[in-house]
Amino acid sequence: MDSKDIDLTNIDARLQELEELAEVIKSLQKDPNHNPEELELLAEELKKRVYELETFLLKAKLEVDNRLVRKSAAYYYHVKELAEAGDAEARKVYEDLRPSYEAYLRSSIELN
Repeated sequence: MDSKDIDLTNIDARLQELEELAEVIKSLQKDPNHNPEELELLAEELKKRVYELETFLLKAKLEVDNRLVRKSAAYYYHVKELAEAGDAEARKVYEDLRPSYEAYLRSSIELN
């Protein structure tokens, strides 16, 4: 997944569009002369856009999770190298991180 896939800069605009569409549907429902077919079409459009947004957000979450895992692993191994080179502070951090990181690795293996 490319980072362009998770461009969240327009997320507010997407949410605003959904809110506006929902408001149009609500106002049509209140109108005693509303066209049921038009209302149904708008409701289907709203469902479609919500689904698209949900898919987009799930992809974004996966990408953010992947980035966090990569950065966490890089940090862990960097601290491990420093600890192995004799850095006392790095040793403390490494010993603190190691149980959590090893548990994460075990759970990743079990999931696959």
